[in-house]
Amino acid sequence: PGLERAARFVNLAGLAKVPGKNLELVAVLHGPATSAALGDDAYLKRHQRTNPNRKLIAALNEAGVDVMVCGQALAHKGFSTTEVANDVTVAVAALTVLAKYQSAGYALIPN
Repeated sequence: PGLERAARFVNLAGLAKVPGKNLELVAVLHGPATSAALGDDAYLKRHQRTNPNRKLIAALNEAGVDVMVCGQALAHKGFSTTEVANDVTVAVAALTVLAKYQSAGYALIPN
């Protein structure tokens, strides 16, 4: 749902004719959303299907959204950083990313 919310934000900005250069969005995956960051092979191994989030993450990246995943959540769930898709950045922790961006003036849009 969080990835879809980010996509809606991008789409609404496009409808409002906000130039892409004026959008700086970061989506941070953590908790139950952590597995969305996995590449297809790792996702397939765990869920018996390819990652249904891959197309949306690729589209968000193409729109300039920096998609990140919490490294602490990866460890907690038993995922390796090598299993994360190439277009997802591994952060040390979602908490530090959120604090960093909010202190830089970014708004938090929670689920």
